[in-house]
Amino acid sequence: MIAQLALLPPLLFIIYEDFRDRAIHWYWIALLLLISLLGFPWRVEWIGVNVLLVGFQMSVLSLYFSWKAGKWGNIINRYLGLGDLLFFLPLCVLFAPANFIFFFIFSLVLSLCSHLVLQYFLPQTKPTIPLAAYMAIALIAVLLGSYLFHFDPQNEYWIKHYLRTWGRS
Repeated sequence: MIAQLALLPPLLFIIYEDFRDRAIHWYWIALLLLISLLGFPWRVEWIGVNVLLVGFQMSVLSLYFSWKAGKWGNIINRYLGLGDLLFFLPLCVLFAPANFIFFFIFSLVLSLCSHLVLQYFLPQTKPTIPLAAYMAIALIAVLLGSYLFHFDPQNEYWIKHYLRTWGRS
């Protein structure tokens, strides 16, 4: 509970800075990572799997955008901010792999949909997506949900159980 509350201030600053400047300071991410490592139980193999998943996704994105441009290119600061990429690190600590995949996909889809809706109603909105801000909002929702509904983001039993029962029907 205390660790969850300790995550809120840096997450709120990330949301504020990313919406305002489309950039976040590195120390908020470092603080999130530190709180995640010290305040939550974690397993090295989970972090490793999650980092590999992010690395794989970034590699596929790099290959796609390089192929599309016809030359090798770096996606950092062109398609994805360094702060967004670094924001993924504390997430790798906070979630078991199955929950991480679920959270990551859900928050990416939520980010895109939210930004499209925001651009529709506020046309002067910057065309870039404040990905870290939207993912921080999703993380706050997960933390709130874990407190209210006694959901543990580091226990992937619920998703494995759901997938097993879904596969039988």
